[in-house]
This record gives sequence, C-alpha cells and structure tokens, in this order.
Amino acid sequence: ACSEPPVGKVNKSLLSQQVLMEMVIERIPQQESLILNEDHRKDISKWQGITLNTSNEVTRIQWGHYFNLCGEVQFEWVPDSVIHIQLDSNELTGTISWEGLPNTLESLCLSSNQFFGTVNLSVLPYTLKSLDVYNNRFDSSLDLTKLPESMMKLNVSRNSFSGCIDLTHLPSFMVILDLSENRLSGPINLTRLPTGIRMLYLDSNSFCGETDFGKLPATLTTLSVSYTDLSGELFTDGQQSYMVCDSNVNLRHR
Repeated sequence: ACSEPPVGKVNKSLLSQQVLMEMVIERIPQQESLILNEDHRKDISKWQGITLNTSNEVTRIQWGHYFNLCGEVQFEWVPDSVIHIQLDSNELTGTISWEGLPNTLESLCLSSNQFFGTVNLSVLPYTLKSLDVYNNRFDSSLDLTKLPESMMKLNVSRNSFSGCIDLTHLPSFMVILDLSENRLSGPINLTRLPTGIRMLYLDSNSFCGETDFGKLPATLTTLSVSYTDLSGELFTDGQQSYMVCDSNVNLRHR
C-alpha cells in the first residue's frame, strides 16, 4: 500500500489561517501571553507576536524571549504563508515535524528551548536561509550534504548531535556554520568549504585526525577548533580569529 504524505501537507490548504493557528498552539497550556483577552481568541490579527500581510495571511510568528511558553508547538499546522518563525528562549519541548514546515519559510529560530529528537536537514524548505537550534536536546546525526542551497546560517551548537560530518557539499551561500559543543566525531575535510564562508565553529567535539588547513577560503575570518583532537598546521597573518586551544593544531604566524 502507498504511504500517505504528512497530514499537514494534505489538509493545510483546506483550512483557514485562524483554524491553523489555533491548532499550532493547541498543546501550549498557558496561552495568556499570546492571547491577552479571551475575546481575541477567534481573531488572530489581535494575537501577540503575529504579523499578517494585506491578504490577512500570517507571515511572521515571533514568540521569543518574554513569552515564557512551555508545551509543544504543532509545526505541521503552521500556515504555508509564514516566512519567519522565532521561538527562542522559552521552555518549549517535543519533536519537530521538519517535512511539515511551510514551503516558503526563510528563517527558523528555536534556540534555548527543550526540543529533542532528530533534525532532518534533508527535507527543509528550499527557501530556508537561517536555521538556529542552539541549546536544545537534539541528539541525531547531521547530514550537511542536502541543505537548501539558499542556506546562509546554520547553528546547531550545544546539543547532543553525534557521528561524522561531511563539509564538502555545503550550500554555496553559507556564511556562518556553528557545530560546537556536540558529540560529533571523526576526521574533518576543510578543503572544499563555500568560498564566502566567514565563521566556522567546530570546537568542543570529538573530531580527530590530521587536517589540511591549507585551502581555507580567504573570507574565513573566524575558525574555532578548540577542545578537539584535530591536528595540523594553521597559518594566520594576524587578520583572522583562529582558536586552537586544547587541540593538537599548531597556529603559525606568516
């Protein structure tokens, strides 16, 4: 028998924006910071942190910092019109339906929450430019070879990601990549990084082995390999911020 597509992809277009947003927050127990007055519940234009376009479609969800949210967000019901989601610095938990995200999403910030499970980087919206899952409880492997070509920033720091990684097929527009403070391991190939990358954080992982630092892009001004078992010689002319403490990498000045 054929498997059915994710429920969100099947039914979202049949539901109103109002109904979809009510389903998004259905598993968030305290909603007072989102809906200040119960009379506003049936009018999302009066919800806090919501931006609508001229067609009364939700384009931005900004529930970060002071909203103090807990519970679960049902991402599969987020309207397809949404291009920006910011949920940082709450106590939200649960797993993420990565394949159910809006197909025109450009920015997703989930940092400093309690989300867990896998991060499926191979099914992200092709429009996504920035993904930040810093400081959560994700613990899957990371496939960096199938990221959206539009991706410019990826921050997966301070989780429990494990396994080896491939840095030879990153998106050509990638500017910032932060893999620090995880359980990643194995050798690292830095000879085919994107030509415009500026910041790369590999520190506080179990990466190991002799590493060729001779083909780093000229744009790479910040590189951290501290607290790893990487080795090799890294040359600097003093214009870069290269961090190698508690590693086997030798920093040489030209």
